[in-house]
Order: sequence, then structure tokens, then C-alpha cells
Amino acid sequence: MSSAPRAAAAPLYVVAHLDIAGPQRGGPQTALAHLAGAACRSPGNLRFEVWQQVSRGNHFNLLAEWQRRSDSEAFAASGAALAFRESVGPWLGSPYDERLYRALPAE
Repeated sequence: MSSAPRAAAAPLYVVAHLDIAGPQRGGPQTALAHLAGAACRSPGNLRFEVWQQVSRGNHFNLLAEWQRRSDSEAFAASGAALAFRESVGPWLGSPYDERLYRALPAE
């Protein structure tokens, strides 16, 4: 008995917003660069980008694309992700906002 191959699950997108209070831009940018490098080396990572808002240099958006939700969860529990959250915690100007998305299929 054979079964039809399973369709690959749609990638998971994680979008996060980081608002840094005050003029501490150098430290958070270094921390973000380390986080991005670690994410890109993580199993299941398809893409990781850090964007800085043009009109507000202390606002950053992070976009990650993962093969599976479990890959994203494993990275979120990794030492690199935990160290990032610990290092930027004192600099946060608002709660760290992270949301999960799936792309809608095109018609």
C-alpha cells in the first residue's frame, strides 16, 4: 500500500518589532547583528532580515522565515536568542512584539 506524498507545510513567518528607548543604538544594532547571524545558521531558517525604520532610527523590524514552526521555536529557545532578549531588555522602549504568520495562497 502506498500513499501520496505529503505536501510540504507552508513556511512560518515571524515578524517582530523592537523599539529602543533613548540613544543606545550601537548596542542594540550589535545585538541584532549577532541574532541575525545565529538565526541564519540555525536549522530550518530560510531568511532572517533586520530592518531599521528610516524616520525613527530606534525602531527595528525583524523578519524571519522558517521551514517549520518547530524550527522557529527551537531557535527562540536557543542560547543566542535568550542572550539577545537579555541584552536588549534594559533598552526596550515598549514591549517586544512578535507575531507569527503564514502566507495566503495566490489564486
